[in-house]
Amino acid sequence: MKLLLPAIVLAVLPLTGCSIINMAAGPGDYYRNYAAHNMKEDLDRSIQEELRKESPGHERPKPYSRALWNEHWNERLDYLFTNVPHPQYRGASGEWFAAYIIRERQKAGLPAIRLTPENRKRLKAAGIPTGV
Repeated sequence: MKLLLPAIVLAVLPLTGCSIINMAAGPGDYYRNYAAHNMKEDLDRSIQEELRKESPGHERPKPYSRALWNEHWNERLDYLFTNVPHPQYRGASGEWFAAYIIRERQKAGLPAIRLTPENRKRLKAAGIPTGV
């Protein structure tokens, strides 16, 4: 009988998967370890969608257009410059991601973003060349 409980625990433990690890990670674990990586992957995915002449993710029913992509990138830049990260966030700054968008789009041969006046000022103040 004394061996029955440990045997049950050992038999059930593999069925729990990552849930036990996730419970031990704590509430800020995502922001400390995954948020920046996920943001970069999302930006890379958007650049690839634009290269394939697809519409931005939230505009899927609409046909491809430069205007939609300009709007999309301006919204992303606005978010990156105005969003206050979670207190436990450990990753690149919004300015770094903004520079990454400009640089990676240029490398891919995509046209320059028609920036809003606010984003143009923000990029200039951050010293990020826009290629225009």
